[in-house]
Amino acid sequence: MHMQGNPKTMQEAPKYDDVFAEVNRYFIEQIARCEQAGIAKEKLLLDPGFGFGKNLSHKLFITGAPG
Repeated sequence: MHMQGNPKTMQEAPKYDDVFAEVNRYFIEQIARCEQAGIAKEKLLLDPGFGFGKNLSHKLFITGAPG
């Protein structure tokens, strides 16, 4: 699951230059780590971490919802 910061600080004014690019980069890195560990992509579930270091505008942007 993507999260900015740590559980104690993640909701303190979350800021991204490009939230989609950062979450995407995180997933690419984690997928590679899983594949190196022998886990097939088809077995993975990607969680963008809504509510974990993201505000409403970040969530709307990630989902493509108008906002």
